[in-house]
Amino acid sequence: LNDGRERTGKRRKGGSGEVLHDKELRWVTLGYFYDWTGKSYDRSRQSKFPQKLKDLAAAKYNAIREPLDLPLVDFQTAIINYYNSKSTLMGHTDSYESPTALSLPLLTISLCRSAVFLIGGPTKDTPPTPILLESGDAVLLSGPSRLAYHGIPCILPNTCPGHITKQFPTMSEHRINLSLRQVFTEP
Repeated sequence: LNDGRERTGKRRKGGSGEVLHDKELRWVTLGYFYDWTGKSYDRSRQSKFPQKLKDLAAAKYNAIREPLDLPLVDFQTAIINYYNSKSTLMGHTDSYESPTALSLPLLTISLCRSAVFLIGGPTKDTPPTPILLESGDAVLLSGPSRLAYHGIPCILPNTCPGHITKQFPTMSEHRINLSLRQVFTEP
């Protein structure tokens, strides 16, 4: 498990007295380890990629793959981003997979609170288009959009579906994004 911790989080008391860190844990990687400093995936380091997550990604992807005649993808890695109510994600591209894997689509699945997703073009000069992402929505970045700049400028309040807040009350103030991809095509 590869995790990213932002050390500027504020400490506060939770309902049961435990100390919570609003911004401490921002992401985890399942599957191949991503080196955030070197901006690369490490073939020699990986955690187990959960079969249920792989099956979920394949089901979402295959529902749209065939009508669009997209290639098969072997989902090998998930970057799971955690957003608190004030989180943002600056404009970036996902361009660090192996060169042949970059031609394969990337799938994201949004959970809990809604967010505004901005997607532009190959440079930051392209004006972005805003898209509302709600819990359960999937976004497929393929073709020119695969390497387009994208980001999350805001998380929307009071948008977590009731069935989630009923089962997981603390998630009503958060957003989770699963970013699933194939990082290597070569054995």
